[in-house]
Amino acid sequence: MEAGSGRLSRSRVCRPATSSEKECAELQQRSHSGPAQQGHITSLSPVTGDSNSSAIAISNQDLVLGLSLNASFSPRAALWRNGNAIDLNTLVPADSTLYLQFACSINDKGEIIGFAALKSTLSESHAYLAKPVANSGDRD
Repeated sequence: MEAGSGRLSRSRVCRPATSSEKECAELQQRSHSGPAQQGHITSLSPVTGDSNSSAIAISNQDLVLGLSLNASFSPRAALWRNGNAIDLNTLVPADSTLYLQFACSINDKGEIIGFAALKSTLSESHAYLAKPVANSGDRD
C-alpha cells in the first residue's frame, strides 16, 4: 500500500465549478461516490459483485477510502487506487477475527483506521488499525 494521509472527506460531492448538472444527476443515479479529479467527477465503482459505494476520505497520494455495499446493503471496507476498488478484507490474514466494514482515514505511513465487526457474530463492532506489511507482494 502506498503511504498517504487522510486530509479530506468526500461523499457524493457535486460542485457547480467542477461538474455539470448532468454529471451530478448521473452520479447520484448510479449511487457511486465520485470525488472531483482535475475538475471532473470520477465515479468510483463498488467492489466487483457489489451494487453501491461511498467514499469517505482521500489521501495526498489519491488513495480513496470508504465502503462498498452489496444488494443487501452489507458493507465492506474499500480502497480505490487509480479508480479500481479493492476489498480491504482481501489484504488481511484469513484467520483475522474481524471483518472490515468501513475504512475512514489513512496516514502518511499507510495505516488505515475504521470500523469492523467480529466475523463470528457481525453484530459486535470494533475500531481497527490496519498497518501495511513492508513486503506485501501482490496483496497491496
